[in-house]
This record gives sequence, structure tokens and C-alpha cells, in this order.
Amino acid sequence: MVYISAIDIRVRSLACLALWYACISASAQCPSLTVIGPRGLTNPGDEVEFRAAVLGDGSALRFAWTVTKGKITRGSGTSKITVATGPEDEFSSIDATVTVDGFPEGCKNTAFETAVLSGPTDPVLIDEFSNLPRNEVRGRLDSFLSELVSNPSNIGLVVLRVKSEEGYDSKNARLQFIVSHLKYRKFDKSRIWFSLEKSSEPRTTVYRYPEDVMDIFIGDNPVCKPCLIIKGGDL
Repeated sequence: MVYISAIDIRVRSLACLALWYACISASAQCPSLTVIGPRGLTNPGDEVEFRAAVLGDGSALRFAWTVTKGKITRGSGTSKITVATGPEDEFSSIDATVTVDGFPEGCKNTAFETAVLSGPTDPVLIDEFSNLPRNEVRGRLDSFLSELVSNPSNIGLVVLRVKSEEGYDSKNARLQFIVSHLKYRKFDKSRIWFSLEKSSEPRTTVYRYPEDVMDIFIGDNPVCKPCLIIKGGDL
């Protein structure tokens, strides 16, 4: 059996207490580091600024930055950088990470912030036409599908303005003609939405829309109101 005297316990307790105070003291000496980025959404193509904020002794520090998107155009090596974005960055985010050289040993010297990039919320008009020969309509549709192939994150929106004698449902003849063409071209129907609107003149308008914001067509529809919305994937 091992006996521990009261003196041993007291010595050990004092040692632990000294170690705890040392940790607290070291922590108190560490500068606080945060990265401050833009508030709200940033438009693709705009410049974004990130700033490293150091609370404590910030003298003689060196800053190294990395970004997940965009390009650092100003401030590399300093506490504040400017990042250029492009249209291709829409509906994405930029993580800016800074690593600081010059902090006391054992102190956390990295931090990051995220900037969220928005995208267009208005539809991009591709084509609009009234009654045309079927072969010409097929050509117009092919151009529309080509536009969607070039923009894989977009959904196609076909707005059909239909007369009273036309079908106001998924059996509409013009809608079914388009669906048949999609099958012929082996194009994914789920990437096409249809919007039927009653009108005195038959007309077809095609748009492309970012997939992330297509849900606004269920409810308040900015393109036509009121409309019957039909998803191609349901046909």
C-alpha cells in the first residue's frame, strides 16, 4: 500500500495551481485575431475586402492570405486585402483565410471569414415568337437547349400564352410538341419548367433562370400572373 502524506498532496496541489495560472497567463498574452468581411451579399464582378483585426500587440506582424475564389488584387502581405470576383462566381462563396506570423508561441494565428456572392434574380430572355412553322419552332428550341447546355446551373422556363380554346393543362398541344422535341433531342425534361398563361394571342417566350431561385415561381410569379406552373420532370 502506498501512503501519500498531507504534505505531498499540498505540494501537488500547489504545482497544479501554478500550472493553471501559467496557462491563464499565457492565454491572456495571446492577441485575439478575427477576419472582418463584407456585410450581406456581394454581386459577382464586384471587389470584396477582408480585414484582419488584431486585439493586442499587433506590431511587427506579417500576414499571409489565401482565398477559395476570386483573385487577390491588393494588400497581399498586409492586414487588409481586396479580392476581385467575376460573373462565374455567382451563387457561390469566398473563404478568406489569414495566417499571422509574429504571434507568441502557442497562440492561435489563423482565422477566416466568408463572403457570399449573389446571382441574377431576373430571368434571362432567350427567345419569343408567335405562330411559326413547326420546323422553325424546332430550330428555335434547339437554340434554347444550346443556351441551357452552356449554362448547366440554369433551368429553362417556357412561358406559353394560350387562347381560351387551347388546353390549359399538361395536355396543351404546344406544350406536348415541346416535350416531344425534348425526348427527340434526349434532353433532360427536369431542366425545363412550363408556365401557362391565358391570353387572347398565342405566344411562346423562353427564358433561362438560376436553379436556386426557380422556386419563386411557386407563389408570387414575376414573369406572369396568374399562371399554371408545370415541371418538366413531372410530365
